[in-house]
Amino acid sequence: MNSLHLLFTTRYQEIKRQLKIATESRFRTYTVAICALLFWSGLFAFFLRGFSFFTSYIPQSFSNIIIDYMFSIFYFALFTMLMFSSLLIAISLFFKNNETKFLMTKPIPHQDIFLYKLSETFVFASWAVFFLGVPVAWAYGIQQGVNLWFYPLVIVSFIPYIIIPCTLGALLSFIIILYIAKFKKALGIIFALVLSVGIAYLIYSIAAEKENAPSYSAVWLFNVLAYFQFTKWPFSPSLWMSQCMQSVALLEWGEFFFHFMLLLSTSLALVLFSYYFAASNYFIAWSRVYSDLSSKKLWKLSLIRKMLTPLIFVSRRAKLFLEKDLKIFIRDPVQWSQFAILLGLLLLYILNLRTLKYDQKSTFWREIIANLNLMAISLTACTFASRFIFPMLSLEGKRFWTLGVMPIKRSSIIMAKFIFAMVILTLMTQILVLLSAIMLKFPWSLMVYHSIIALLLTSGIAGLAVGLGAIYPNFREDSPSKIVSGFGGTLNLVVSLVYVFVVIFTQIIPSHILLTSTLSKSFYILTFAAISISATITLLPLWIGINKFNKIEI
Repeated sequence: MNSLHLLFTTRYQEIKRQLKIATESRFRTYTVAICALLFWSGLFAFFLRGFSFFTSYIPQSFSNIIIDYMFSIFYFALFTMLMFSSLLIAISLFFKNNETKFLMTKPIPHQDIFLYKLSETFVFASWAVFFLGVPVAWAYGIQQGVNLWFYPLVIVSFIPYIIIPCTLGALLSFIIILYIAKFKKALGIIFALVLSVGIAYLIYSIAAEKENAPSYSAVWLFNVLAYFQFTKWPFSPSLWMSQCMQSVALLEWGEFFFHFMLLLSTSLALVLFSYYFAASNYFIAWSRVYSDLSSKKLWKLSLIRKMLTPLIFVSRRAKLFLEKDLKIFIRDPVQWSQFAILLGLLLLYILNLRTLKYDQKSTFWREIIANLNLMAISLTACTFASRFIFPMLSLEGKRFWTLGVMPIKRSSIIMAKFIFAMVILTLMTQILVLLSAIMLKFPWSLMVYHSIIALLLTSGIAGLAVGLGAIYPNFREDSPSKIVSGFGGTLNLVVSLVYVFVVIFTQIIPSHILLTSTLSKSFYILTFAAISISATITLLPLWIGINKFNKIEI
């Protein structure tokens, strides 16, 4: 344990040094703090208004049932996403991190290195939970009029709740490397088939329930909620967390203590098991990762070069970088799997628009749903761009010295990154926007208009991610999650979110005009405003980024 104490002491000193550097740059610190506070406050106000709606317009007997299921589903989804993100983070921190490579060569017990890296996984995976889960819980507490004990106890309950999926994700990364990696193709096909069948069955089941019962009636509500009964499995940590929060709100201290001890004991047992598991398996798994590199066969993907041939506005040398980025994206399961999951979730929702009979609503409600869909698609694109597009230039750090001697302009490299971002994001947004308009039975005029707005949003999001990535590069880090969590990544996400909200609200009136009346002056003015904002957001960061990138020396 002396080595573990030394590792945490070293990390503590590093955090102190980073905080000192952060306080010296007051503008950067204040910008991040103010943006985070505004975003948190907006989430809190949104959830508070939602709970007020439930209590004001829905009978208490129904609202209590809906809120109970809502928290069970919310914490179950949070638990699942936490475990998946912890799996991806663990693979990077436990096996592909430079610090891990250094520690594995030192006389430090492997289980101590595991526990040290598990704590890092907890930090990287948990900050989003506190950022999202705390405003939900506090809004519920204020709406219920709870005492002051509610707020600190909910935060304390979050700690063991987060430890469980983080530890499971870490253990799952070991199991995949030790036992499953050799069968990854067969298991991937089986998983995709099972997931597809499950999603199809869920869609069919909900559609069948709506045929048997009137829309949004009590019978229909209970029939639909019955399909989410699995979130109330008694051995589910998500249910324990939900019961912890609700029992504190109702001052049921016995229930709270029981479910909190379930969370605490389970988290401690998992950490203890993983600690001893790592003692005999960590070095074997770590060695297997690097011993398999030499025998790894890369996909040739020769079709990509042929697909890039028609891009006559891109130079031949820039196409090489574009081809490289596309191949890395396709060959890296961490990137395309998250892209596929985000795309799949939105696709599942959009395909259910007619199942929920949104296409039969009035024009007013269909407009609102269409604009909310456009916003959701754009925010998903922001998430993807911040996570994968922004750190792309920073990850060139190890090879950056070669760029100075290559016969290629640095501006061409940035434009290649921008085109790559446009290809990936346009593929996602256009499919979803067109499907949304088709499912809501909108005319072709609005379908084309929303498609154009989505293209403008895509260009702005891509321009921000690539431009700010060139303005605020971090060549010292090799972990994308650490690069994204810096000032540049935070600024990129915040500005992208503000940009999406501004453009979405700007195009609401033109969209309404296309459906209800003839084109007027306000349609052209607001459409021109959306185009101007998007052009500025796209070109300005790229221009500044190119100038900054040309002056960088390593």
